[in-house]
Amino acid sequence: MPLPIRGYKEITYPDYADAALAASRGNFPGGWETFGGVYKKTMAKLDETEENGARHRLLGWPNIIQNNMTQECELVSRGHFRGNTWDGILEADRLTARQTSLEAWRLPFQLDSFEKGDLSLDFGDCGSIYYYIRTEDLTARRFDRVWLIRQCY
Repeated sequence: MPLPIRGYKEITYPDYADAALAASRGNFPGGWETFGGVYKKTMAKLDETEENGARHRLLGWPNIIQNNMTQECELVSRGHFRGNTWDGILEADRLTARQTSLEAWRLPFQLDSFEKGDLSLDFGDCGSIYYYIRTEDLTARRFDRVWLIRQCY
């Protein structure tokens, strides 16, 4: 069954942890001290205007349900199997992966659970699937190198 789609431009923002990492590197006007208050006010304003429902994305920042996924992509691509725990992965490896992952990985596509007529897609408990790709692979259009991650409530 074909489904109509409607696309529109929107500004997307990183979640708090990702934005805080960038701010801690000195990439935030006014410095780290003003980051928390500005971020919370900005997100509250966006929440007032945001539509309810599925949040499919083509590029931009993801709507994260559980936690940052770029670090997971970086660790797995380095040969670490994360599973459900960080056990066995050295703190230094986790820190290095976290610091480089925001610039190294991009979200080309996010698909949320949704229902439309007789069609229902459910990724866990009202979850989403996220595709991630290294920035250089996206630029070179090497879409055979994407990672899929599922998160749900």
